[in-house]
Amino acid sequence: MHAITEKLQLHLSLSFQMLENVIESCPDTFWVAQEENESIWKRVLHTLESIDHWMVDFSDYHFKSLFDTYTAEMDQTCSSPPLSKKELLSYKDLIKPKIDRFFSEMDDVRLTEHSSVHPATTFLDIILSQIRHIQMNVGYFNQILNSSDLKSPTWLGYNES
Repeated sequence: MHAITEKLQLHLSLSFQMLENVIESCPDTFWVAQEENESIWKRVLHTLESIDHWMVDFSDYHFKSLFDTYTAEMDQTCSSPPLSKKELLSYKDLIKPKIDRFFSEMDDVRLTEHSSVHPATTFLDIILSQIRHIQMNVGYFNQILNSSDLKSPTWLGYNES
């Protein structure tokens, strides 16, 4: 691995850890909302599925085998009951080593190569888009907590080198 790849892995790992903090610290009152797509559980599912989908070059896609009656799309709903924190923590535990496996195949040169599964996209695009996607969803959660005068999880890696 090289310097750029290591920095990318660091920032994706910090973002992922912040998502973990969201799952663990989310009050039950926000976990399930009346509107499914406003629920924290749905945003967590959506975010984890995105990583699962895009980082599939070197490992399996887990979503369909685990959640075949669910949709991770934020503009669609399903008739299945909300997923619990325990269920999404288990899914997260499958995704975390998937990220590690993805980075074990990366170096600074390979970052600019195209994914064999997503040929229009480079590995660098995949990594950067997942960092942005995780942070956007963590920000959504923080906004909900802050607007309810609750403390949001601590941001990690802020102004650190």
